[in-house]
Amino acid sequence: MISIILGEPIECGVEREVFEETGIRAHFRGVLAFTYDKNFRFEHGDVYFVCLMSLDENEKDQK
Repeated sequence: MISIILGEPIECGVEREVFEETGIRAHFRGVLAFTYDKNFRFEHGDVYFVCLMSLDENEKDQK
């Protein structure tokens, strides 16, 4: 599970977190699904997104 900073755009946070966790550059294409839990761990609740990503062209050459 990744964490996006409160107020950070989804596309920026997802791209940043994918790179931080995997070392792979990918581009946000869209949200496929989402759900939420308003009483989970933090005062703002949790929102969960399933996002469509595409591999950066430079990554295709390196892998």
